[in-house]
Amino acid sequence: MRRFFTFLPGLLLLAPLPSQTTGKTEILPASMSKTEGLGGTPFPFGLGKPCRMQTLYESVQERGPTRIVKEFRLRPDWINPNYTQKAKAWANMGIFMSHSNRGFSTVSSIFGLNRGPDMTSVFKIKKVAFPAQTKSASGPKPFNLVFKLDRPFIHKPTKGNLLVEYVILSQPKGDYRLDSSLHCLSPRASFGKRGASCYWTKKTSQGTEKVYLRLKSNISIKLGNKVSWTLEGVPPKSAALFFLGNDPRYARWGAIPVPIDLGPFGAPGCFINTDILMATIATSNAGGTAVSSFEIPSNYAYLNQFLHSQALVPQFSANKMGLVFSLGEKAQICGPITATRVLAIGDVNASKGSVLYGDAPVLQLIYQ
Repeated sequence: MRRFFTFLPGLLLLAPLPSQTTGKTEILPASMSKTEGLGGTPFPFGLGKPCRMQTLYESVQERGPTRIVKEFRLRPDWINPNYTQKAKAWANMGIFMSHSNRGFSTVSSIFGLNRGPDMTSVFKIKKVAFPAQTKSASGPKPFNLVFKLDRPFIHKPTKGNLLVEYVILSQPKGDYRLDSSLHCLSPRASFGKRGASCYWTKKTSQGTEKVYLRLKSNISIKLGNKVSWTLEGVPPKSAALFFLGNDPRYARWGAIPVPIDLGPFGAPGCFINTDILMATIATSNAGGTAVSSFEIPSNYAYLNQFLHSQALVPQFSANKMGLVFSLGEKAQICGPITATRVLAIGDVNASKGSVLYGDAPVLQLIYQ
């Protein structure tokens, strides 16, 4: 196989520090632009070994205009605000870019089959240092690993998907993690109304206890998979009704908008916070937890949309209506993540690597 590299000693650069962004920006994968990944990856800068890594980013949106990419940035892993990373002294590395005719789900384990004919050396072999990462507030963090390209890359989305190829000739031991797209984080929040009187009474050894229903979803929701809703505070071995509805701004029961106060119907403090598009029934376990799942179509029109749900439990002793309701809960569809990684560790001239679909460092392009 053709060898792309011979060892070229590079100058040791200062740690790539955040600089004022000039030009337009684009975050890839796009679905991670406002969402922190659920985990970090040590690839390629936390290995302590040579490696070759390709990352492909597929756009599922309308293909945009030509971009003259002069810089790109990577986001460190900061999902835990107390997590810190020591500075990485250096990595002797180079970077290539090209357009690939592969999609994120059809990437090959053979590096050469993913490269486009326009493969370009955009970052010459040199030693690069990475700054320490300190504690910070939760949420997506700044892209503070900056790579100013030695040669601009003309990215024409109509030519194919963006392929970035890293070659790490050598690096010292020491972990250094990047934010990863493998598991996206679905933003979640409660909505609607529930008063203090919407509860059922549980008998305990000390007397009685007011119990409120608590609804929540799984934390990573993707197209083509399931969203699982968990309802806590259900009487043991009791039925629970889960329903998906419209955004409460548009939800109606006939001509009546939500939230609908059920106090006049005999359930004080309880409200209907959305309408019913789909419903399922589940039975709680001995601990009072019921779980129900809904299939999510593999339709990109739903990507980044919020799912709205509510749950109720029959409990005839709770009120005259015999029903107890949860608050509404909404969760955003954050995937699938249209990116893939191919990695070979120990041999930068390897022809094949291991493929992990849906995983790539979150990247920010700076372009004109």
